Amino acid sequence: MIANTKRPANLDAACAFIPALRAELATMPRGQSSAGDVAAIHRRLMDVILSAGGHARNDWNGAAIRLHGFRATSTAGVAAACQNWIAQVTLKAAAAAMEGQSQ
Repeated sequence: MIANTKRPANLDAACAFIPALRAELATMPRGQSSAGDVAAIHRRLMDVILSAGGHARNDWNGAAIRLHGFRATSTAGVAAACQNWIAQVTLKAAAAAMEGQSQ
């Protein structure tokens, strides 16, 4: 039997990290970029995720990030996976807030 090593999600920590990730995404150039620029952007985003204790992967099969118990993927690269992660955490936080109001 394989032990479940998945960490429980930490919604508060994830919500607190969103501004830092958005700030990093905001530094990305808009429009066309060279392959070298895109690779540097992906490395910088991956470094930000890793420094926060997360995991990041970007290979031929797409990008995936896991941070504070939430995982997001994208075939469009690390930046898109980060945007998907932010959307997921935002939706979970809204759902938790609505659940708290109904009690």
